[in-house]
Amino acid sequence: MSEVAHQNTHEFDRVTHSSQSLNGTPSEVKNQRIEVVKYWLIQASVTVKSWQDELSIDYYRSLELSDATDLKLIAESLREGLSKYIFGDHAYLKEIDSLAWQGLQGRWPDIRKAIARFLRVINKYRDWLQLLKERDSRIVDPLILRDMVNQMNADTEIIIAEYAELVGKIRPMVEEALQFLR
Repeated sequence: MSEVAHQNTHEFDRVTHSSQSLNGTPSEVKNQRIEVVKYWLIQASVTVKSWQDELSIDYYRSLELSDATDLKLIAESLREGLSKYIFGDHAYLKEIDSLAWQGLQGRWPDIRKAIARFLRVINKYRDWLQLLKERDSRIVDPLILRDMVNQMNADTEIIIAEYAELVGKIRPMVEEALQFLR
């Protein structure tokens, strides 16, 4: 994968897990929350888009362990960040604009399911690659190696399809949320 996609992933994770101290009058705190949510949404959009570009229709190789780890990190950051900033009962968006929060709530069940499906697929693939790495590729039978390569390619296609479905649910919601915050 490109270094840009990798850097975007780790910046997105950092932003998701950072804790900001919000101080000031209620109006100042609200403005700070707006900026925090906007920044998180922009980071989510940039990261999701960079991986969508990487996993385009022209993608021709199997995902490596580092790629699978980055994709897992994105899904976990999306799940946590969406709960924290957009959909949770104590989400920043609810405190900023309760009508916007209510308007987006209908999307959460489908998005949460898409994230869970993607995490199941990517975790299974990642765990398998980790086991192969731990066993130090001691498999020497060429037929078994061929089957493994074919399985990796098939799994990569499934991961790309699941990611495309996830992106199809995330990107419109991100754009809509950003519109509410302008």
